[in-house]
Amino acid sequence: MQTRRRLLSLAAIASGLLGSAAALAQTSATVDPGLGTQVRVGQTDPGKSDNTNVPILGGALLSINASGTRALLTDFGNSAQGPLGSGAPGGITWMPSGLLGLSQTLLVTDGFAGSNGAGALFSINPGTGQRTLLSDFGNAAQGAVGKTPIGVAYSNGLLGLGNTIYVIDNKAGTNQGGALFAVNPSNGERTLLSDFGNTAQGPLGVNPIAIAVVPAGVLSVLGLNAGLVVLDDVAGTNNAGAVFVVDFNGNRTLLSDLGNNAQGAVAVAPQQITVTQTLLGPTTILVADNEAGTNKQGALFAIATDGTRTLTSDFGNGAQGPEGIGPSGVVATADGTGNVLVTDNFEDLDPTQAQVFLVTPVGQRSIYSDCTVTAQGPCQAPVAITQW
Repeated sequence: MQTRRRLLSLAAIASGLLGSAAALAQTSATVDPGLGTQVRVGQTDPGKSDNTNVPILGGALLSINASGTRALLTDFGNSAQGPLGSGAPGGITWMPSGLLGLSQTLLVTDGFAGSNGAGALFSINPGTGQRTLLSDFGNAAQGAVGKTPIGVAYSNGLLGLGNTIYVIDNKAGTNQGGALFAVNPSNGERTLLSDFGNTAQGPLGVNPIAIAVVPAGVLSVLGLNAGLVVLDDVAGTNNAGAVFVVDFNGNRTLLSDLGNNAQGAVAVAPQQITVTQTLLGPTTILVADNEAGTNKQGALFAIATDGTRTLTSDFGNGAQGPEGIGPSGVVATADGTGNVLVTDNFEDLDPTQAQVFLVTPVGQRSIYSDCTVTAQGPCQAPVAITQW
């Protein structure tokens, strides 16, 4: 959730302008790699007798309205809508654009697009679906090169100054320990902000995969300073994962070791991270895990500002609402309520059983958009989501 929109939403809540009906009056967008026009041919087992050629789809970006209805925003395999993707769309966020920042631009990473397959960051007009290649991570003319950019976040600067896009790349950096890039939203130029293989910047990473912005505030994990949280799914005790705090100078600290049971519930396969903050409550970091919980059906962990964890929503526990199988993407809703949206691609079952869940701060789930209902629009395997 972007700082500017969050402040507007919180002010509206304080004024009594947002009721329960208005709380979901937002637009969401989800990345779905199971849709789109074919961009290439893959092989199941290269060089072996049982090898089979398989089509690789470009992926798609879908919009979801407040009633759960979906529509195709952009097909990453359709060149009429802009530069093609590789079939590996991943992270998504939005940033304000246009006059006074009243419009939005969507940002999507593709881990293998761009020059030399080193990845790309696309910007998408949510009104037209037209794409531009904002930052080519294989093009050294735009700055430090990457290898597989997969996570993206956006931070507003004060009065619009210092607005920055942040991209996490799990294979860049020293010894391929991962790297965090700062990207200029105007021209796509990159600088290497934090090298997760460099001990001079803090504890080492192994495979950082997701990122979120932490707003400034007295109840924030960073106190009066804003910053970033980065999820690494292999770092930590028993390689169960870890959450790092990164300041805007690139310095890292370990906030929560997801394999250390002294800090609370232990993760299994963490996927995505988001940050929520309600009007009077503290900042809460939420991590989606697609193998934790009852019967390994997935879970949502809440991480407090001191790094302690609780299992907020067990996707295998029917008492908390409709069950899931593999929650992956998670984002705080834009209304300041502390709710989150969670994508679950149900292990790519065909026909799809995928869902987008709405989860409350106490872990109760409901269906926000049901991919099994074709009348609600296209959907196959949603993996990441944003809302504005």
